[in-house]
Amino acid sequence: MADRVNVISPIINMMIEDHDSGDSSLGVEAFQEDLIGRIRAAGLMEKKWIMPEWVGVHPDNREKAMLVPIDVHDLLARVAQDGWSFKKWDALACEIPAGPVGQEWRRQNEELAKGSDGLLAPYQGDMLQVLTGRGSHGTAAIRAMTMGAKGIHPEICAEGCVSKSKICERQPSMEQPLSKGCPYDVIKAEMVIASPRLMEILSRTGNAGHSVYRVQTALQHCNRIHQLAVSRQKTGKDVDWNSVAKQACIGMGAEFLDDAKKLMEFVRVWSGGEDGHILKDLEGYERTLKVKRKLYPHDLQSISKVDFVDGGRYIPAMVKALLNAPTADSTGHANLFSNSDYSSLQPAAKARPFAKEANELICAATSFLNAYGRFESNVQAKLLSDLEVRCVMHVHQKRCETRASYKSLQHIAKAMYDEAKAMDDKLPTWAKLKSVGGETKTMLPSGSLRETRKDGLVADSEMSSRGFVVGAKILKKDGPTMYTITVLGDSSQSITVQKEKEEEEMQEEPFEVDRYEVIASWAVHVVAQEVCFKSGEYPDPLLYTDILVDVWKGHIKSTLIDAFKKSSESNVVVHKEPSMKVVVGKSFKEEALHIVGLTNNITISSKHNTAMCLGDCFQHPTQGAMKAYARSHLQFPTATTASGFARATVEPFIVAYWACPETLDTSKANCKATLVESSVKIGTVTYKIGIPTISNFKPLSEGDEIVVLKVSSVAAEPEVQPDAKRHKSAPTSKGGKKGKGKGRGKASK
Repeated sequence: MADRVNVISPIINMMIEDHDSGDSSLGVEAFQEDLIGRIRAAGLMEKKWIMPEWVGVHPDNREKAMLVPIDVHDLLARVAQDGWSFKKWDALACEIPAGPVGQEWRRQNEELAKGSDGLLAPYQGDMLQVLTGRGSHGTAAIRAMTMGAKGIHPEICAEGCVSKSKICERQPSMEQPLSKGCPYDVIKAEMVIASPRLMEILSRTGNAGHSVYRVQTALQHCNRIHQLAVSRQKTGKDVDWNSVAKQACIGMGAEFLDDAKKLMEFVRVWSGGEDGHILKDLEGYERTLKVKRKLYPHDLQSISKVDFVDGGRYIPAMVKALLNAPTADSTGHANLFSNSDYSSLQPAAKARPFAKEANELICAATSFLNAYGRFESNVQAKLLSDLEVRCVMHVHQKRCETRASYKSLQHIAKAMYDEAKAMDDKLPTWAKLKSVGGETKTMLPSGSLRETRKDGLVADSEMSSRGFVVGAKILKKDGPTMYTITVLGDSSQSITVQKEKEEEEMQEEPFEVDRYEVIASWAVHVVAQEVCFKSGEYPDPLLYTDILVDVWKGHIKSTLIDAFKKSSESNVVVHKEPSMKVVVGKSFKEEALHIVGLTNNITISSKHNTAMCLGDCFQHPTQGAMKAYARSHLQFPTATTASGFARATVEPFIVAYWACPETLDTSKANCKATLVESSVKIGTVTYKIGIPTISNFKPLSEGDEIVVLKVSSVAAEPEVQPDAKRHKSAPTSKGGKKGKGKGRGKASK
């Protein structure tokens, strides 16, 4: 067998490489048939009948997502309705190799079931014989029926679990796979080891030509794009995202390219980096859901455009809220958010402060449970995911009759803590909840039961509860005259009042007033306690943080404008298409070109920021040193779409600084980016800040492209701001590495 594997595996590996790169002339199904035909001809595949209990799923299935539990239950419900048919059964699997690789595959199956919140039947790794790359959801559906799992569809469930007897009673043909097992085309373990990507490719190409139950989810497409990007990034090259999008379309059809580009933007910004931890967390959450919501690629694209770098936990929580949306459109896609929800999270927008607070709360809850929780990983993940979704729903004011609503983010935190405390009574008090005071419910009035008389009259206790007691000062709501209650009255129909005596005025006789009239038209006079503040007892309004921040922003922008007016901006040309670049319109001697990074995106903060630091501002009494940060600002004019309608009008803002590409190659670079020291006078004090400036260290001729030398992290730091080099002298796009032809900032097209 070893000889056969040695002969066929290089051919198979080359075929996979050609197909994955788009060089194969075969279509998806033809390619798969050719691949399987060669393996079968080499005697490395055979048909086996195996009981589904002994069948697991290959870790590379569904772009490493393996299974989506809700798909398993939907498939089981449909088969239980239509009946079992071996003619429609098409499953492919591989043997499990001995050694560490096989042990890891078995472990991943066990973890898959544990992370499904009981929706998948458990896997006992040592008992598994083969792992599927096709027919995985069908196998998991039969396993749920035979071995038990939490149920979703009532028609095939009993007492909340999938019922084998109920299914077989409804559809007797379902007994067939239980008694006979199911046929699998099984590939030899030696072949799978020699061709590590074989099962991944067979799973993808097999699923591309099958029913709706095998259609890849948006997150699985994101996984595929992420894997392609990581494979390029590990070679040390810049990621060509257009190439990645096109490669992700292989096997999906050319019409998928538009969606792939939208998903690509989300992956680039919010995958979590090379490890893809955000995508993994989202997939883990998707596996626990009992209601399936599809994701529109344009929703993920809109999320990726939200400039919320300090919302590392909030943005993924929005995706979870979409996956678990209370409503969906006719196609099953979540329709929870609109464009206004996304725009409300942009800097200075109305929902931004609340979203930041929610992000901090989610981070605090994670740290608390990591430190003190004694939960299984799937239990803790559910606690945190529920918290995240509730926070998002609260911030965006989404209401649903079937979902609990909360007064504040603190009440949401208290609900999570109470749920965790119920499962672990040793859990200590969470300091984050101090402001709630241990109560999340609406405060109810104290006192005894309200007394209601059978004769319909107002009881003394009701009058007392409203403050109408003997001796109380009362007055009509529409008049200034004060009266005193002298008697509540014996009939429960009226009270007796007497007008307050003025100086040199005869005392008037008391008179009765109907109790209903008193309640409706009279009020108890309450003497308000005097509250006053002397100068020095309250913070100096001149040191109000928001005022200081606005003053600093204004002075910094004014300084940038002055420098921009003196720059070489009028002698350069910014190119948007086919690639972003800047060329000079005349010749420049060495150090003669000066391009200033004018921007409206200035923030003043004490927190560490990934943006470019311009310098220190002022000392906040509680937050510490406040620093100025600048982000890229590049907005091209909007164009009319193919439908003939123009996009939402956004005022253009084109500054050459943010469109200049960078390179680490000194032979190609002709300019450098630095922070040029400038003075800012606020009041009577003069401060120093850095002005982002690009200057040429080589002579430039007319038509030359500006290429900025990218400063390495170990380079010398500028004199203006010690932390500036940490953000690089010239800011970079959040998208990661860039090469020639890619702009310094993220432009809106």
